[in-house]
Amino acid sequence: MSDRVSVPIDGLRDRVVIRKAAEKFNVSVKDGINHLVQNKIIQSDSPAEVARVFHEIQGLSKRKIGEFLGKPTAYNQQVLSAWLGRLNLSDLDIDQGIRHMILKMRLPGEAQQIDRMIEKFASEYAAQNPDFEGGVDLVYVLSFSIIMLNTDLHNPSIPRKMSCAAFIHNNRGIDNGKDIPAEVLTRIYQRIKADPIRMDEDDMFESEVSTFVAPLRSGWLWKKGGGHLSTSKKYWFVVTDGCLYYFVSRQDRSPRAIIPLEQCRVAASRSKPDLIILARHDGQ
Repeated sequence: MSDRVSVPIDGLRDRVVIRKAAEKFNVSVKDGINHLVQNKIIQSDSPAEVARVFHEIQGLSKRKIGEFLGKPTAYNQQVLSAWLGRLNLSDLDIDQGIRHMILKMRLPGEAQQIDRMIEKFASEYAAQNPDFEGGVDLVYVLSFSIIMLNTDLHNPSIPRKMSCAAFIHNNRGIDNGKDIPAEVLTRIYQRIKADPIRMDEDDMFESEVSTFVAPLRSGWLWKKGGGHLSTSKKYWFVVTDGCLYYFVSRQDRSPRAIIPLEQCRVAASRSKPDLIILARHDGQ
């Protein structure tokens, strides 16, 4: 079960179509998929093809993917099953499998949506790990316990953190009346305490404004102010739609400034390797 199967791209025309589809997708998933079908990038909107799009096309909103996969309709659930089937969960511990899943989409906020997704995850994990003792029911219960532990340990609004002993106690008898070995639960606890299960950093602060969803590039840069004595300040930069936007923080909805990139060249400084220079082609 491969993680990546390339969507065929035939030259510049297809790249333009796919970029436009991503823009539409980040406003309306249905419109984005329809654009791909109409332009023959994918054969149909079958669950298998849509799951393939979710995995393969860059620039899609992880939040939109999670919301779509969490919906209760039969079609959305078929897409979820197909999407999970493209994850390689073989030979991973359950917490590692959940981590692998969360990297590729944002879990929706409603408990019922999360429940549906964990139920499907449990089925897929058990299918890919036939030697795992305990079956689907154990995967389902332990997965929920792991997500709760992750929230407890890394949510700053929860002052008293769950101890390893409490985590082990909370999972007594979940294996059809039997206890999971304490050393197994201890390893899970220690991994999650040391490294929270979360999305890629750039996706965690995905904007609610469609212009800044799934940008071409984003990250922190230092910007020098005007004048010889000015200092540099750190800003969150986003490149999308032919413009460079920068924000005081990643959570800001409106940019501090917009820099059009048309008729611009980008070059690295010869004297300072970490310095990037933006200049117009006419030298300004």
